[in-house]
Amino acid sequence: MKFHDDELGISFTVPADWVVWRARNSQPAKQELIRTLDPSADTDDGGMRLFATDSLSAAAQKSARAWTEEGVAMDKNVKVRPDSWKNYTIDGRTGVAYIADYTEGGKPHVQFLVRVLGAKESELFVITSAPEKFDALKAQFDTILTSYRTK
Repeated sequence: MKFHDDELGISFTVPADWVVWRARNSQPAKQELIRTLDPSADTDDGGMRLFATDSLSAAAQKSARAWTEEGVAMDKNVKVRPDSWKNYTIDGRTGVAYIADYTEGGKPHVQFLVRVLGAKESELFVITSAPEKFDALKAQFDTILTSYRTK
């Protein structure tokens, strides 16, 4: 299924039967949130957050890696798998991704997160699930990442 938002100037393809929802209220200034949810509701978190690049720290505006490391440093519960750091290309721009493990409410979770810098807009893409569901969901989420386009 193709998703297109003229106001944000983005489009991407989601796997069949996935739900796409744009939050229109209660978002922080200079941010937009779009949720992508699998039909079985196995994702604990999924989607993307768009940021005005000028709202990021000075270091983050210069480096996707610095922006990503800032996010990791703010969440002490997240344990990044050291060998999972890698560069990602989304819509012709280089981003930085990792896979992390954490526990919430006594339950283990696995998270894939990638941050991509742009001149005016930057994106954070994320999918989180129970460990036994992660690989299959991440494979489907890759459809979104490879098809994501901006104006």
